[in-house]
Amino acid sequence: MGGISARVVAADTHQPLGPPALLALRPLDLLPAFSPAPRFEPISFPADQPVASVNSLAVTEGRLWMSVRPRAGTNLSARQGRLWTFSLIDNRIEPVQGSLAGDAIRDLQVRADGVWLAVDGGLIVMDPQTFIFDPFGAAQGVTSREFAGFAQAGRRLFALAEAGPLFELKGDGRAWRRQDPAALPLNPRESAHWRFAAGSGDWLLAVGSRGSDLTFRHADAPQWSPVREEQMKSIPRDEAPAWTAVVGDQTGAFWLGSEAGLHFFVAETGSFEHHLAPLRPTISGGWGRTFGPHFTASVALKNEIMNRQAAELRLRMRARARLARVAQETRQSLDPVTPTSRLPAGVRALALDGPFLWVATGDPVQPERSRVLLLHIASRQWLGWFAVVRPVNSLAVDAAHLYLGLDVETLTGGISLFQIDKSTMVTTPVARRVAAAVTAAEVTPRIAALPTRERAVRAFFAGDYQTVVDLLGNMPNPDPEALFLLTFAYDTIGLNLPIRYAAYLDALGTGETPWALATAGLRQAQIAAAALDPVLTSPPALGPPAARESVAAILARRDLNKDGRLNLIEFRLWRGPKAEIKPYDRNGDGQLDAEELEAVR
Repeated sequence: MGGISARVVAADTHQPLGPPALLALRPLDLLPAFSPAPRFEPISFPADQPVASVNSLAVTEGRLWMSVRPRAGTNLSARQGRLWTFSLIDNRIEPVQGSLAGDAIRDLQVRADGVWLAVDGGLIVMDPQTFIFDPFGAAQGVTSREFAGFAQAGRRLFALAEAGPLFELKGDGRAWRRQDPAALPLNPRESAHWRFAAGSGDWLLAVGSRGSDLTFRHADAPQWSPVREEQMKSIPRDEAPAWTAVVGDQTGAFWLGSEAGLHFFVAETGSFEHHLAPLRPTISGGWGRTFGPHFTASVALKNEIMNRQAAELRLRMRARARLARVAQETRQSLDPVTPTSRLPAGVRALALDGPFLWVATGDPVQPERSRVLLLHIASRQWLGWFAVVRPVNSLAVDAAHLYLGLDVETLTGGISLFQIDKSTMVTTPVARRVAAAVTAAEVTPRIAALPTRERAVRAFFAGDYQTVVDLLGNMPNPDPEALFLLTFAYDTIGLNLPIRYAAYLDALGTGETPWALATAGLRQAQIAAAALDPVLTSPPALGPPAARESVAAILARRDLNKDGRLNLIEFRLWRGPKAEIKPYDRNGDGQLDAEELEAVR
């Protein structure tokens, strides 16, 4: 797994393959796809006005409204866009003209009284039929310029500023009132703390960047209540996941999307229900770019890939250490890789559709792709999923269609807006639906049927280190990836056997591989520690009883794979991490048989 030499596939293509992926895990697809797959109807923007992404969508009668980020000619941030509209009657798509054409749209929301827009500088409401709009600025009580979004609660409209102030639209609809207290508690390390706002029933929710940045209040209450931090610590991640989307279900509860999955929050009780996607620790291989036929990798390119993979390996180990600390603090087992739900990856966008929830997620294998799933809320059953070729930024629904807004910034000429007939998907028979939760009885046989290496990788990141040793410890000539897994299975987070850890770490340092590069600092620290206190890193001294031990007894105790010989790992586990096998290896096969062991004994 750790090699970096270039390989060539079939001779008729001459297409070179780069280094293989490390810690490779295939996803366990636990949710059936819709069959047949839905038909995508593209909605094309004018050729002379190419679009990089559709950031948000909303539907009124006969029209689809959207915040669009043009491909060129603007300095908009990733969340900002220009206002466009698509007529569902005559299939005409165009930007909204006039003084609104230059406004940066931060959020849009449709209500019975119009289309509400949060723009740089204030708030706007537009009549969806006449396009006549009213702006709200300081004269109308709007004293903030940058808004996280709108929220409807208690039949009232609120607007949350990114810096914290909350504004309520007065009953006459002509001015805004700043709420008291004036602002939400701020994180001083965040320049723009609040990213989303949502309302549900009589409740408001303010959403920041990460898991602890959540606070809620009743529309008539005087203060906000932060979500309890322990609600986030049950998520098996080394740090709180970033929030990506939020919708209220109109009953006082909220659906939230994050990098970790899908979350259901009940404001009245402050409780959470988590549907988490499993982590895939896989580090991608390949060259990271496309080359023509007959390509030969240079030393510089090989080193570039090796350094990149080594850096990612170090990140995996740091995340593992942080997660182990969280598990110790919370006194619970945190397994980030074993599926507990059917979500394939983190959530990118959400849309409520009556009794259903549309959920756009990442793709577990190809980050540039997406999947869209459909959940029946009351029964907590998934109806199916379909694939999308680009990242989904936004979702919207009407009575007949689902609309997808995509990110095509890296795809010149890509289509960024689609309309899909949803009728066959929402009528999926009950017999074909599957429960949202995944049981151990369903997952365990699937994992048991995987190849040994994949089982070992899963066991390692699940914290089952004895299984790692059982699966890989008897390999006669372990490759660098197996050595890596065995090394850290014996570290202080794992089985905490320092002598074995030292022996495997030393063996891992041979050869030019990402594994050796990633652990070079650990070997240097081990050498320094041995110089200060050899007792901490050296094997116990071999006394007279060991010297009198017969070859048969040595093999019985030290021959872990029971092949009648000792390989390098077995030898070092016996004689110490620096012991060399070569002086005793008369036939040069890299192992010591009974006759050769006589000389060692």
